[in-house]
Amino acid sequence: MKLFVGIDVSSKDMKACLMNQEGETLSTLTVANNLPGVTELRNAIVHTSWVHHIKMI
Repeated sequence: MKLFVGIDVSSKDMKACLMNQEGETLSTLTVANNLPGVTELRNAIVHTSWVHHIKMI
């Protein structure tokens, strides 16, 4: 299974949508557009892939 990540970047924040290959939304989140925010986003992607047994991002 594959994980698809869409990210909308603005000067203040980033909105992300994580979907499986069937188009089902697995997670959505908004994080600050800074280093702690991108770290949070990375952690959410890794966590979602682990929970849903996804091998490809």
